[in-house]
Amino acid sequence: MDLLVILRDLVILVGLGLLGWAIFAFLRLPVPPLLGAIVVIGSLRVAGVSLPEAPGFISLLAQVVLGVYIGAKINKQVLAQMKEIVIPGLIIVAWSLGVAFGLGVLLHYVTYLDLYTAILASSMGGMPEMTVIALATHAQVEVVILMQLFRMIITVIIFPFILKQVVNKGDEIAETEAGSGIDNKTEKKLDFKLIGYWVATFALALAGSLIFETIGVPAGAMVGAMLVVALASARDLPMQKPSAKTFKFMLLGIGVVAANNINQETIQHLMTAEIFQVAIISAVVLFISSIFVSYLIYRITAWDYTTCFLAAAPAGFTVMTMLAVEYNRDPMRVSLLHLSRLIALKAFIPIIFMFLIS
Repeated sequence: MDLLVILRDLVILVGLGLLGWAIFAFLRLPVPPLLGAIVVIGSLRVAGVSLPEAPGFISLLAQVVLGVYIGAKINKQVLAQMKEIVIPGLIIVAWSLGVAFGLGVLLHYVTYLDLYTAILASSMGGMPEMTVIALATHAQVEVVILMQLFRMIITVIIFPFILKQVVNKGDEIAETEAGSGIDNKTEKKLDFKLIGYWVATFALALAGSLIFETIGVPAGAMVGAMLVVALASARDLPMQKPSAKTFKFMLLGIGVVAANNINQETIQHLMTAEIFQVAIISAVVLFISSIFVSYLIYRITAWDYTTCFLAAAPAGFTVMTMLAVEYNRDPMRVSLLHLSRLIALKAFIPIIFMFLIS
């Protein structure tokens, strides 16, 4: 009977999440699977509709998938290309960690935000991952989501306009190298060797997740899966990365879980002027510091300033890489520096939180 209740609750929540996904995709709003699920399910909760709580295993499963997705991107080719970006990468990592903890601690002391919420809201580590960590540390998930969304939207909207002032757009658009796509198409036939690789990938991911969950790392399932799969992939073992479609369903799962925290009280909390003041202050600090960091990388390396500018953007991994291609700059350098920022934040923040909690 309990299993039937869980399945019923799962069908209801996933169905509502899919509805939100469809609405956000139709309206061309950002991150449809994640935000669509949060808005639709959260709105119904705020309206007083009785909805079941999301089963706990959804969060753990989403963390494992997310960890595998990140970790499988690291291979020998990426590590070889990273040698030339060691110094810029260290600058980006130091900046992103410094802003997350420096600005986070400051916001904690001058506002009502608790320390975990302030740090996660100030982090440039990505909305899905910071939401997962917020859920694991019982931070104010709605504040973290709002701050991450505000930063992402402002960056994606403003940076392309600033870029037009920085560089004159070339007549020709750079062509991507053959075989440079992230997801290579494979033959759609039953491949038992490939199935074995998938089993091995998720077996390693689950082992890493259990280890990090056991030692008490916040969002340990994500961090453990990411580190173990990254190490295996860097050793040239055939780790398999989840498809883009799987990644979107993972976002849907995180959205369903995050919507547990949405109610009338949280909405009233978000409507206060103080939270928007915090979001604006945070965005201004991030933008000013990113311009400084881009200029520092420009002075240290022999790269053109446009590449440095795109690499130091506080959000928009995919958008900034696409702009690098459009403006005939180096998309590999841009993407690798963004990747170093994301991996550092996703690895260090949960581990530091573990010591803070203890």
